[in-house]
Amino acid sequence: MAAVEDLQVYVEGSNVKVRGQITGKIVEEGALNEAGSTIQSTVDRLAEEGGGEIRLSRGFFPLEREIRLASRILLRGSGRGTVLQLSGENKSGVGLYCKGCEGIAIGDLTILADQESKSDAGLILDDCGDSEVRNIHAKGFSKYGIWVRNNSFLCKVAGSNVSGNEVANIYLERLEHGGRCGDYVPNLVTNCITYGGGNGIELKRVVVANILGCAVFQPRGHGYYIHDRSNSVIVSGCRSFQCEKNAVLVESSHEINISSNIFCWQRGHGIELSSVTWGAINGNEVIDSGVRHDPPTIGIWLHNGTRLVQAVGNTVFNWFDQQPMSVGIKEEEGCDKNIFIGNIINYYTDSEIESHGRNTIVEKNLGDHMGFDPEQKEPIPFYRMWHAMGPFEKNQVRRTPEYSRMRLEKFLGGREDAGS
Repeated sequence: MAAVEDLQVYVEGSNVKVRGQITGKIVEEGALNEAGSTIQSTVDRLAEEGGGEIRLSRGFFPLEREIRLASRILLRGSGRGTVLQLSGENKSGVGLYCKGCEGIAIGDLTILADQESKSDAGLILDDCGDSEVRNIHAKGFSKYGIWVRNNSFLCKVAGSNVSGNEVANIYLERLEHGGRCGDYVPNLVTNCITYGGGNGIELKRVVVANILGCAVFQPRGHGYYIHDRSNSVIVSGCRSFQCEKNAVLVESSHEINISSNIFCWQRGHGIELSSVTWGAINGNEVIDSGVRHDPPTIGIWLHNGTRLVQAVGNTVFNWFDQQPMSVGIKEEEGCDKNIFIGNIINYYTDSEIESHGRNTIVEKNLGDHMGFDPEQKEPIPFYRMWHAMGPFEKNQVRRTPEYSRMRLEKFLGGREDAGS
């Protein structure tokens, strides 16, 4: 009886070869410039046998076509040294595509866009179940690095670094009702880092998703963008730094939980809720909103009929070597029955909280307008060194880096707009 074995794909000279991991027997071979076809044949071979592991050795694998994975396949590289790069012959503009599969795992490799033409996406999970993407670096695509869509369920994107993808680095879309496993089945994005690109992590029409322990650095868009009826989403234990737009924007989505995060140094607003019902914005630090931006922005902003939202126990502040916020927490007319309790707000031009909605509770919040102690009529000790300083002056006490994308652009290899 022949050995039941997994397969290894490796580069040898100008060829790509496939051998059994037990016997070492060569079972497939093709030209290096047709590596995608050879890997696809390997996937098809294991799929006929019910699944298994395909181990990609270190090396460069040009993909002249997309690779379509099958259920119960583990596609694993040798870390960042395994590089899949789309070539100009790849007409779909996609690296790895998984459609209607279960039990897929993809990990430990790099997926790069074609350098000469537009490539849409590094990896797509489409109507897939109980599948995992882990330790993937997807870079430089015209749309998305990792794209999970069309009622994929019980899927996890974990421990991946995704960078320089023009629309969003990680994009979840149409994960709601009518799926094969049921309605509103959860998905998870955890411990991922995104940098550069458009939006960091974006959700459109996604119901029941957990975004946990992620970090977003210098996106040209929003850090976390949740919209179009993306309901029952939690963002917790996450960070953002130097977003060109908002740290968080939630639009026309409900049952939102944004808790225990740090959002820092965004040119736009800190957290913006537009047409949101039922939400918890609790225990966050929102730092340096509207930095070097005109006009000043808002720490936490509720508008367009947002209602039944609590903002409790947040610390909202700008440093004194930055531009102040206009308002720490602002609720516009048309909002209703929100709660603002126990928030600490510092360094603003107008007021700590402005509540213009109906039936809203505002209690036990602390504001510090310019670092003055109202009893002593002078700066308190912690702020004394800042008080005479303009918002953009550098100083010897706190080193302030330039708000620039130049170093990130260089790191990404020139595929980003540097900005300033």
